[in-house]
Amino acid sequence: MGSPRIDTRSKLSPIMDVRDAARLLAPVRPRLHSPGPWVDLGCGAGTFTGALAEQLPSHSTIEAVDRDTDALRRVPPLHAGIVIRTTQFDFDARPLPWSGLAGVLMANALHFVAGQEALLERLAASLRPSGHLVVVEYDSETPKGEWVPHPVSARSLARLASATGFTPPVPLGRRRSSYGGVMYAALLARSTTR
Repeated sequence: MGSPRIDTRSKLSPIMDVRDAARLLAPVRPRLHSPGPWVDLGCGAGTFTGALAEQLPSHSTIEAVDRDTDALRRVPPLHAGIVIRTTQFDFDARPLPWSGLAGVLMANALHFVAGQEALLERLAASLRPSGHLVVVEYDSETPKGEWVPHPVSARSLARLASATGFTPPVPLGRRRSSYGGVMYAALLARSTTR
């Protein structure tokens, strides 16, 4: 994966807001041509859900998924004209119920999954041909206790993509994290040759 510049233009707030997240995801917009259903796995209170909504073609939908019902209550039902519905679900512990998805967003969620390769294989199977996976993670290989137990550096993501039926990651952006280190965003597509 290449190394896009790190966004240092704005002061970092302690908590990333939708505007910050949208800046990180903005390079994905020209690559998403056809509307369809998206799933945001591990959406929390919806910061990246809103950022994704700002990038999607009209008539797309987002299913915001998290196991925390309190966080899901804070996800807005509509953002940037995109309908968002919420689902309480532990995607790491059960088979995935989706098929034919236009895309999946995992923003700061993949590092909580011990079986990352198995999950990405299930995600690839839930996407339509050439469906997309957008990953936002900390670019580190060092576990950080309960907050980042299974880190996914950009290099690790490239290895995972190759092993699980995705094209090589396309870098979207990098940003310093207010918690230290650097966050990156990358776009993967379901491989049509696997």
